[in-house]
Amino acid sequence: MLYILKKIQNKNPGEKPGFYFIAKKKIFKRAVDRNKVKRIARHAFKKAVAGIPLPKTSLLFFLERDIIHTSFEEVVSSFNKDLLNLK
Repeated sequence: MLYILKKIQNKNPGEKPGFYFIAKKKIFKRAVDRNKVKRIARHAFKKAVAGIPLPKTSLLFFLERDIIHTSFEEVVSSFNKDLLNLK
C-alpha cells in the first residue's frame, strides 16, 4: 500500500477542493525522507490528474513507507486508478 486516501467534505460549498499529502513522523523518522516522499507524491499526483476531472471534495493522502521503494510510474498509475474510482 502506497497511501491511505480519505475524502473530506468542504465546509463552504464554493470552496475549491484541496489535495493534502501527509507523511507522519512515526513512519518517516527523518525530515529528509518526509520531504522527499511528499515531493514525489505531489509530482506524481500532478502527472496523474492531467487528463482527469478532479473531484469536488478535498482529499487527504496519508503516505506509507512503501512509496519510497516504488517506481515513479507505479505511483502515478496508483493515483490515476484511485482517482478514476472516486467518481
